[in-house]
Formats: sequence, C-alpha cells, structure tokens
Amino acid sequence: MVKHLINIRKDENDMLKNKNTGITLIALVVTIIVLLILAGISVNMLTGQNGILNKAAEAKEKTEEAQKEEQIKLAVMSSIGTDGLINLNQLKTEIERQGGSIAGTTFPVAVTTGNTSYQVDQYGNVTKETKNENIEENWTVADISNNNDEWYAYKDASGKKVDVNTPKLANGMTAIKYEKDVEGSKWANTVTKDGSMWVWIPRYAYKITYKNKDDKSAGGTIDIAFLKGTTNEFLDSTIQGDVKTSISDVTYTDNANGTKSQDQWVLEPAFTFGGENIAGFWFAKFETSNTDGYGDDVSTANNANLTLQIKANVTSWRNITSANMFITCLDLTSNAKSKTYFNNISNVDTHMTKNVEWGAVAYLAHSKYGLNGEEIGINTNSSFKTGIGNDGSSAYNTNVGKNSSTTKNVYGIYDMSGGAHEYVAACFKGYTNMLLTEEKDVAYISKYIDVYDEYSSSKYGDAVFETSSNYSGSTSWFLDHSAFVSKDNPIFRRGGNFSSDSSAGLFHFYCCITGGESKDYGFRPVCIVK
Repeated sequence: MVKHLINIRKDENDMLKNKNTGITLIALVVTIIVLLILAGISVNMLTGQNGILNKAAEAKEKTEEAQKEEQIKLAVMSSIGTDGLINLNQLKTEIERQGGSIAGTTFPVAVTTGNTSYQVDQYGNVTKETKNENIEENWTVADISNNNDEWYAYKDASGKKVDVNTPKLANGMTAIKYEKDVEGSKWANTVTKDGSMWVWIPRYAYKITYKNKDDKSAGGTIDIAFLKGTTNEFLDSTIQGDVKTSISDVTYTDNANGTKSQDQWVLEPAFTFGGENIAGFWFAKFETSNTDGYGDDVSTANNANLTLQIKANVTSWRNITSANMFITCLDLTSNAKSKTYFNNISNVDTHMTKNVEWGAVAYLAHSKYGLNGEEIGINTNSSFKTGIGNDGSSAYNTNVGKNSSTTKNVYGIYDMSGGAHEYVAACFKGYTNMLLTEEKDVAYISKYIDVYDEYSSSKYGDAVFETSSNYSGSTSWFLDHSAFVSKDNPIFRRGGNFSSDSSAGLFHFYCCITGGESKDYGFRPVCIVK
C-alpha cells in the first residue's frame, strides 16, 4: 500500500515536472518572438528609409551643402571691390582656391564645388541650382559658358559667328540647347522655372538701305552692329563710325543706283528702358498661352489671374482685354506669381511687348543674322496653335514649321506672322487708359508704353514709319498691311493673323477701335534682366 502511494506521488511529481517544463518552453518561444519583433523594429529604425543611418547621412549632406554655400558666400564677400561691386576675376580666384570652378564671363555665373552647382548673381545672391523638370521635349540644359557654341552662336548668312552680349539670366532661368545640331544662326534660348521659353535679343545699332529711294514699301536691307554691354561701342572693332542715339541726328544719301542709304548707325531704341541702357532683353518665343488652355471663350479667358506660359503647340491666349494683358505681363514679377517663374526678382522686369521691342526683333530677324532678307513664314493654324508652320499643321521643329521662325531654325522666335493678331503696349496720344487700369505718371508711361501722335520719322526702330511708305494700305515691306493709329482707332496690333495671307508679317501694323477682348487678338511679354 505504501509502495503504491509512493508510486502515485512519483507519477504526480513527474507530471508536475513535465507541466513546468511545458510552461518554460512556451515562455521561451514567446520571448524569442518578442525579441525578433524588437530586433526587426530596431533594424528598420536603423536602416529603413527614415532610419537613423539615413537621417544621419541626410544631416551630414545638408551640413556639407550648407558649408559649401557658406564658403561661396565668403568668396563673394571677399570679391567685393571698393566700388561695392563684385569683381568677377577675384571671385574666380577665390572659388578656385576652394577647389571649385566658375562657368560664365558675366553675371549670373555658375559656381560648381564638388557635385553641387550654385548660381551667383551680380548682387551676391547665392542659389543652389536645381534641375528644371519643365524643359520642352527635345531641349536640354546648355553650358552657360558657351563652350563650343553649345548655347548660342549668332551667325551671318555665310556662317561667320559674331560677338554679342552674353545673355543675362535671371535667378531661376535655365540656359537650353536643342538636342540635335542645327545649321544657321543660333539665338540664345532659355526657360523660366515653369518651362516658358524666351529668346535673347542682344543690344545693337542699325542702318537701313532702301531699294528704292522714292518708295520705302519696296523694301530694303538692315545692317546690324552689335554693341558692348550697355555702351555704344562696337563689339566688332573693324566697324567704322559712331552710334547716334536719336533719329534726328541721322542723315540719308540718295545713291546713283536708285537706292537710299542711312549714313550713320543709330541705337535701336528698345535698348533704352526707362532711361536706362540695357545689354539686351528676352522676348517670348511663342505667343502667350495659359495653363488652363483658355482662349476661345471670353467668359473664361478675360482673367488676368490665369497663369501665363510661353510654349509650343498650345492654344494661344486670346479673348482678353489689352488692359488685362498689360497687367498679366507685369504680374510675372509680382509677389503672388513670381515664384512660378523666378527664384529672385530683384533685378528682373517683365512687361507687355512694346512697339520698339517688336521692331527690334523684326530688324534683327530681317538682317543677315536671321532671315537674311527673306520673308518669314505665316502660322496659318485656324485653331490658334502656337509655333505652327505655313501649312497650318506642322510643329515648330519640323522642316515646314521652321520657316515660321526668325532664324529658319528652332532657335528663333515664332508666331510673329499669322497665328493671332498681337496687341502691343503702343497707342495714340491720350489713350493710354486702353492699357492702364489706374492713372500713372509720365515716366511710367514712357517706360512701358509707346505713345504716338502722328505717322512720322520721329518714331523709329519700331518697324512702322521706317519700313512703310504710307499710314494706310499694303505699304509695309513684303506688302504687309499698314494702318496707323488715330483717335478713332487708338491701339496697335502687330503681325496679322492666320487668315491675313500675304498682308501678315514682321512689318504688319494695324489699329484697333478699343483694347477690347477678341478671339483673334493675343499678346506676348518681354523680360529684362538688369
């Protein structure tokens, strides 16, 4: 009996022992699972996308970038001369001493240190360069130092390249080049942050020779001499004579062969902006459009708050009043909209194209650095698509489309003949209210609007009186239409539209009753970087 009880106790002890062993194994398994979970979390915290290692690497990178930027700023400060301006040669020395490099011979310049590039403007602003994702298809970033003419090459009809002022980029502009090699004159192209495309018109003086001394409408040639910086010195030292700054100082000679030639060079007036000499300006490559695609319906298009863009193969912005066009162009540098286009606007002005700026493009286009006396192709697209050729459908970069460019290649300006009629900031005396929504002083009006009181030689450089024989009719060069402004028709429009046929062109000018909205009237801006 006792032995039996002992065996039962022994069995119970064995069962209890086994039971305790089972609990220990479960606890061990649970413990292992918990440890694995914790280990997984720890590894993720250590190596994940937002892990400690990545955060540390990002912090290190940001610290290094901040140090590089600080070094560049110190180099800028060390390069300020006694005149308060940055000495570019000194800046180059300072940057190279730090192991960096500079591209460009005028401000803004590109400073590269390590794998990072920065843009430095003449005011000492340092901005890290970021890739512009909005560059037009078939275009890519160009070297602003223009090695091997990568960015631009203003060439005459024989292929000879001439010196021009280095294009002045605003902070936020990107120099661009076409991905394929092209023949002919390559005018400098750029894009703003939004991808809007602009073309550089460098400072120049001009001379006109008329084919018929008694009939200006017979056409002629325009000689161009590019000028240095904001001066009136010729970049080509072989050119003789000086540059007049007023047409009243210019004389003409009737030649024995029946032609009539201008005796002196005269500064193109578009390169004096508000009394200040400028090295050049950026002209919109295409007629203006907006990001919403509005243009056909006045109820949606007549709105200055829409976002302007300058791109190819989109519907141009029409059905907007001349006053709203004027506001829209100014607003590119407003506090509300400037960040769409620029990083910094301290040295930037944007405004609606004036007659003299249209004329400056027309004269350069007609010269041997553009069309070499040929007529530009008409954009005949009845849907008001931008950059289209004279067959009404071919895009700007096709063989047909290129004929509607000021250079006969993709580097020129489009829609200056056909497309939509273009309002410009030019009017008859006493009618600036067609462009302004509030009263402005004389200085402001003189800066932003060309005001006329008669069809005469007092106005020049605008492709109006100089390139036509009468204020009315088909009397402009290439038989482009002429219709001068008056009290009854006070606002200028330029270029003609898609259905204007042979009367459309660079030298076409017309008058409008009001600056009202129309499905046929578009516009474009100009950008000046000081």
